[in-house]
Amino acid sequence: MVMMCANLGGALASQVYRQKDYPHYTYGHSISLGFLITATFISIAQLLIFKTLNKKKKENPQSFLEGKTEEEIKNLGDLHPDFIYKL
Repeated sequence: MVMMCANLGGALASQVYRQKDYPHYTYGHSISLGFLITATFISIAQLLIFKTLNKKKKENPQSFLEGKTEEEIKNLGDLHPDFIYKL
């Protein structure tokens, strides 16, 4: 997914950095800044979500296992209480 977005950036750059905006490229820089700000907010949100999940797993690990069969517990993946996100 990350590689797809990075490659898509090259295609978008050729459309937003237009010759008519030379030499300041205000339009292209504005689009780039918008994407950077969006990526920053998404990264912060992801960090907060992972911290919250780690805290919940530490405080009450059994809540992630209640009502699940052994097979379901095996397939919990990153929702298993033993899995901790490294931040």
